[in-house]
Amino acid sequence: MSFNVSEQTRRRNRLMEDIIIFISDELIKHYNINKDDAIKSAEEIALNLHGEWRGISIVFPVRPEIVINRQKQQALAEYNGRNITEIVKKYGIAENTFYVWLKEEYAKIKEQRDKDQASLDL
Repeated sequence: MSFNVSEQTRRRNRLMEDIIIFISDELIKHYNINKDDAIKSAEEIALNLHGEWRGISIVFPVRPEIVINRQKQQALAEYNGRNITEIVKKYGIAENTFYVWLKEEYAKIKEQRDKDQASLDL
């Protein structure tokens, strides 16, 4: 008798394997951890995630906040005052969105400058 494994079950197992691979690769690449230790740590993290989230259906958002924030940081870093068209095309954002990001960034810079000036005035 053969046991048919559903595509959904295969995908779930692949997800756990992918998590382990992604985490171990990052540990090796950025923290110079040897491969065996990286895999053990990644497996531990994956098992902790499994223990915390097992049985719960999870949908990964298309554009989670972490992705948007990273995209925003990269886009602002690439901005040179004359390349908005290229940036909005590259990141697939509306021009208005980029102007909102610029306005927020300028407000942060101004707030920090005002704080720095206030501390100098004392």
